[in-house]
Amino acid sequence: MEPKAQVHEYAKFSTPISIAVAILVIGIVLKIMHWPFSEWFLLIGSGGLAFFYLLRFLSKPQKVFLDYVKLSLVIAFSIRAVVVLFHLPGKIIVSIIFLALLGLFVIMGGMPYLIGEGEDSKTAFESKNYAVLIKSGLVIVGATSIVLGAIFKIMHWPGAGPLLVVGLVITAAWAIVDLLFTKK
Repeated sequence: MEPKAQVHEYAKFSTPISIAVAILVIGIVLKIMHWPFSEWFLLIGSGGLAFFYLLRFLSKPQKVFLDYVKLSLVIAFSIRAVVVLFHLPGKIIVSIIFLALLGLFVIMGGMPYLIGEGEDSKTAFESKNYAVLIKSGLVIVGATSIVLGAIFKIMHWPGAGPLLVVGLVITAAWAIVDLLFTKK
């Protein structure tokens, strides 16, 4: 009989956080395409992300410094979204705080994972975990298509719409696969 994988109490917030991120991405695309209701999607997505991430943080029994950095990063992102959406003063200060926290997170959290100093001290490449590599590849291709589509849209170059659609379809496929087929 195999032991069951221990499910942490804070893991139950993964799905609401994923839904909030999806709403946020939809809001970003609506904003880029100049379609209505983009502000509502951005506000609900960023507010939901901050709320559910705070609940996840509070339910985590042991916290390390990186957990505080991630929480601060999510809250700074959400505050920045509100400040920008409602044209409130202090956009530069909130943006600087957000970028500083993002830099701290990349240095402390992102780089160790990429070079193999994370929890299992192996990167996905070293462990030959092809499912993780495929999911990571989908995220990279989807995000790149969305960013390029946004740049094309801003510059009024042709091809922005198809790039955004391809990026959204790939990102949606990744989210569905992640939600439905990830072992919990």
